[in-house]
Amino acid sequence: MASRQHLAWLARGGKWRLCAPGIQLRDQLRAAGYTVYDLGNEEHLDHQPPEDHTPYSATGWPARTAPYGVVFAVDIMPPDNVARAKAGKPPLPSLQVLGRKLHDDKAARLFPPIKYINWGPVDDQHAVHCSWQPGHAQTSSSDTGHIHISFRTDMADWSGAYDPLGGDLGMSASEIIEAWAVGMPKTSGGSTVEPVKWRVRDEAWQAATSAQLSALTAAIQAMAKGGTSVDTAAVIAAVRDAGTQTNAVVQALQAEVEDLRSRLAAAGAGLAGGTAAH
Repeated sequence: MASRQHLAWLARGGKWRLCAPGIQLRDQLRAAGYTVYDLGNEEHLDHQPPEDHTPYSATGWPARTAPYGVVFAVDIMPPDNVARAKAGKPPLPSLQVLGRKLHDDKAARLFPPIKYINWGPVDDQHAVHCSWQPGHAQTSSSDTGHIHISFRTDMADWSGAYDPLGGDLGMSASEIIEAWAVGMPKTSGGSTVEPVKWRVRDEAWQAATSAQLSALTAAIQAMAKGGTSVDTAAVIAAVRDAGTQTNAVVQALQAEVEDLRSRLAAAGAGLAGGTAAH
């Protein structure tokens, strides 16, 4: 059954608009490839009390009742980076990376219109509620699977410059692994995914080595077939040369693996350190 507020809104023509900072954030993220929702579905529109996904929220802040006809919330859904990889597009930052930037930019007053944000610092199955009403407070949240942002009612027309994907978003271990898993040579920020670079390089090396061995085998077979004596020393030297090249590649890979492990450990430590309550 439709709520009293829902019916009153429909009787007035059902008009609505998203607040200005919500429009800015929504349009920037949609342009990048994220799915972003604004006006709520029927469940939101009939919820008591009506909240920020409705154009008649009763939970606005700092004004308790939001300006009529204005929606003060957006939901950002997880990017489908597997589908993006199949389409030849670079992966988008995970909700953990994006949520961390939004959280930190609010704390640094780079994006002041945020009232609160529900997001998962570790994964999409767990969430925290971080609010600034007015001071910062963090509690657990059951609002999982996306990033929810509610905006301040006194900043409905805020028009400051803000880029949610600009600057250094950082690169968590999960983003590196995700890009590696789908075979993308670079992350969304343009950083090279080392294992993919290794794979491309090593596939080329393997192809070249296979060609050398095939040529060597063919030469030996031709000499044997024609009754020509085989130059054993030359064959042994060629095999030793191939072995030397293999050892060099293996040693280089081992060094690069150790370097990647160190970088992943540092990235993981940074992510874990960033999830502590303030």
